[in-house]
Amino acid sequence: MAMYYPFYLNIEKRPILIFGGGSKAYEKIEKLLPYAPALTVAAEKVTPTIKRYSEEKKLTLVRSNGSDAQELISRLHPVLVIIADVDDSKIAGIFKVCRKNSIEVHTVDKREFSTFLFPSVIRRKNFSVAVSTFGASPAAAKWVREYIERALPVSIDGMLEHLSTLRQTLAERGADLKSGRFATMYREIVDTSLNENRMLSAVEMGQIMAKYIDEA
Repeated sequence: MAMYYPFYLNIEKRPILIFGGGSKAYEKIEKLLPYAPALTVAAEKVTPTIKRYSEEKKLTLVRSNGSDAQELISRLHPVLVIIADVDDSKIAGIFKVCRKNSIEVHTVDKREFSTFLFPSVIRRKNFSVAVSTFGASPAAAKWVREYIERALPVSIDGMLEHLSTLRQTLAERGADLKSGRFATMYREIVDTSLNENRMLSAVEMGQIMAKYIDEA
C-alpha cells in the first residue's frame, strides 16, 4: 500500500484543472473554492451550481470529454489535476498525460489513478486541520473528523491570533529567545489553553513568557 505524506499547499490564484462537471466534481470544487485557486472545469455537461459559479467568475468552464487532456494541460499549466465525473474509459489516458507532464493528479474513488489524496479539512478562522485516514472507510473517516472538530476548543482562534504576536512582544521587551526555547514556551501556552479549554488571559500568558525571559 502506498504511503502518503501530508503537505499544506498554497493554491491561491494557482491553476487547477478538474475533469468532469457532475456531483463528484462539485464536491471537490466546494472544498477548493475557499482557498481561491484558479479553477478550470473541463466537461461536456455540468451541474446547475457549477454553471452558476462560472457565471459568477468563480471558475472557468471549457467543453471537453477528456480526450484533449494534453492540449488543456499544455495551455493551462495546472499545478494539480482532479479527475471526477469522467467516463471510465478516459481515466487511464488522462492519468497517463498528467504523469507524463509531472503533474500530481487525484481521481475520485480510484486510488490507483491518484498521486495525492483529499483529506477531510476542519477550517477555522486562523487555521485549517487536515485529517487523513488512509485506508479507512468513508464512515470511519467522517467519524474521526467530527470527533476532532468537537474536541477543538471554541477559543482556539483567538488564542492563535494572540500567539502570532508573541515574537513581536518579546522583541519589544528586549528578549531574544532562541527558536528552541521559543517553541517550548509557545507549546506550554498552547497546552495550558487546551487543557483548560479556554484562551489564557494576557496576564496568564505574560506570566509564562516572563518565566522564559528570566531563564534566558
